[in-house]
Amino acid sequence: MNNRTSQMRVSDAIFTIDAQLNVLNANRSFLLFFQLPDSFCSLRDFLDPSDVENLSHFLETFDRKNNNSNFLANLKIAGQQLLCILHIIKEKENFKINLTEFTYYKEQLCESVIKNETLQKVLTHFDSYFFTFDGSKVSFSNSKDLIPIFENSLGEFKDFLPEFFKIDLTTASSVKMFNRLFTNLEKKKGELDYRILLQDSKHIFLSTNLVKTSYGDFIVGVINMNGVKLPHETGYYQKDGLTDLFNKKTITEMARKKISEGKTGGALFIVDLDKFKECNDNFGHAFGDTVLLTTAKVIKDAARGLGIAGRIGGDEFLVLIDTDDEETVRNVARNIRLGIQWGIPALNPESVVTCSIGIARFPQNGKTYDDIFNVADRCLYIAKSKGRNCYIIYKPEVHDKMIIQAEESSRNISSGKFYMDNVESQQKILSLINKNNPFLVKNTLLELQKYLGVHKVTVYNYIESEKSFIPKLILGIDQRDFRSEALKRKDYFCYYNIYDYFFLENINTLHSLDTERFQFYMQNNIASTLEVICKQGEKIKALICFDIYKPTRSFPREKIVFSLLVTKLIAPNI
Repeated sequence: MNNRTSQMRVSDAIFTIDAQLNVLNANRSFLLFFQLPDSFCSLRDFLDPSDVENLSHFLETFDRKNNNSNFLANLKIAGQQLLCILHIIKEKENFKINLTEFTYYKEQLCESVIKNETLQKVLTHFDSYFFTFDGSKVSFSNSKDLIPIFENSLGEFKDFLPEFFKIDLTTASSVKMFNRLFTNLEKKKGELDYRILLQDSKHIFLSTNLVKTSYGDFIVGVINMNGVKLPHETGYYQKDGLTDLFNKKTITEMARKKISEGKTGGALFIVDLDKFKECNDNFGHAFGDTVLLTTAKVIKDAARGLGIAGRIGGDEFLVLIDTDDEETVRNVARNIRLGIQWGIPALNPESVVTCSIGIARFPQNGKTYDDIFNVADRCLYIAKSKGRNCYIIYKPEVHDKMIIQAEESSRNISSGKFYMDNVESQQKILSLINKNNPFLVKNTLLELQKYLGVHKVTVYNYIESEKSFIPKLILGIDQRDFRSEALKRKDYFCYYNIYDYFFLENINTLHSLDTERFQFYMQNNIASTLEVICKQGEKIKALICFDIYKPTRSFPREKIVFSLLVTKLIAPNI
C-alpha cells in the first residue's frame, strides 16, 4: 500500500475560527489530522499564503453570501499538501468549519463508481464516454484519459450533448428518447437504457446507473459509441495541443453560442501573461511551455464547475463562466492571478511572469460575443497600463473614462507628446536639485515619486559613529517605518550589487531563495522595491527606498536609470 492511501483521512474534523483565522475550539478529529496537542493555533500556519489572502477575503465578504458556503484550500500537513474542502457556517462573529479532504472525496466517489459491476465492464472499452450528475453539476469525460470535457449544469449539458454527438433532433422518436433521458436525470432515475439516433443514421447507446455514497446519490451515465466516429476525430471541440484547453476556434464558437443565446448571464475573461517573451528569452522555450502548462492548470482549477477555458494565442487565454455575480467573478479572477503569481516562481524563482486579466459580463456589457470580447480586451489594456498583474472587471462609470484616457495616451505616444511629457517631468526634477539648498530634497523626491508611480519613498540617514541607519523622511501612502530593525542585520544588504543598489521587480523571486526575506517584504505589503545607497565619494550618506505596494504593479524599469541619477545628485544634500 502506498503512502497516499495509507495515510490518515479526514471527513469529520470540525473547528471554529475567528476572522483572523485563529482556531478557537476543535474536535478530536481536527487535532489528530493536524497532529496538535490542543486547538490553540492559527489556520494560517497550515495554509499557503495565497489561500490565507483568499480565505480572509472570503470571510470578510461572507455576509453577502448565503449563511453557508464552501472554500477550497491547500493545507500543509506533515510535509504534504492536501487539497481540502472547508464547509463554512457563520456563527455570530466567528465561523464554524467542517473540513473534508477533497482527494479523499474524489477517491470515494471513484471507488463507488468502479465498484459498480456494470461500469467496470463498460469502462474497459475505449469507445465510450461517461458522465456523473450529482443533482446540480454534470461532469462528462471519455474513458481513455478520464479528463473532463464538459463540467456544467444539467441544462447546459442538454444543449451540449446534441452538438457533441450530432444527435438527430428532427425525428419524433429521437426527440422523445432524448427528452426522456433528461426527464429521468432530473428525477435522478437510474438503471435505464437509451438508444439515441444520430444525424448520420447511426446510434449511440446510453445507460444510467444510480450510485449511492455517503456524500449523496449520483447518476452515472455511460455512452457506448458502438463504432461511431469519435468527436475528437472529426475535429469537433478540438483541444490545444500543448495545454489541453480548447483551441481558439472551439472556445470562440462556444462563447459565441453561449452569449448569443442569452439564456443565463455570464462573464468573459481574457487572460494575458505578463513578460512571457522575456521569460522565453531568458529561460528558453522549454521552460516557456512549462509556464503555459502551469497557467492552463491554474485556469482549469479556477474555472472548474463554473465554466470553460481555451487558449486563443501564444500566451493569451479565454475563460467563460456561467455567472455574472461580481463576487464569484472576483474569486475566479483572484484565483487565476494569484495562482500564476505564486505558481510560476515555484518553477523558477527568477521568473517574473504574472498575468493581466480583462473581464466583461453579459448581458449588461453587450449582447454579442464581439461586443463582450472588445470590452474585455479594453479592460485588459487598462490592466496592462496600471502596471500588470491585476484584473479589471468592466464598470462603465469607472472604466469608460479610463478607456478614453488610454486612447488619448495612445494618440500622445504617436504624436510624441508622451515622450516630451516625460522629458519635462525629468527636467522639473533636475531643476529642483540644488547643491546649495538641501531643503529641496523633499520636493525633489515628491516629484520623483510621482514620476515613478511608486506608493512610498523612505529616506534613512546613515550615522557613521553608530554604523546604523535612522529614518529621516517618509513620503507616500503611510508613515510606517518597517525597515529600521531589519537594517540592523548585517545580512540585510547581501542582495545589493556592486553599484550599491538592490532592485526587486517581484518579491516572488525570493520565495525559494530566501524565505525569511520573502516573508519580510510580503508582511509589509511590498510587491516591488528599488533600494539605493547614496554616497558622497566613498562616504555613505543615506539609504533611499522606493516601494510599490499591493496590488502588485510592475516597476517602470525604463525609469530606473533616471532614479539612480537623481539619488546620486541629491546625495550631498541629504
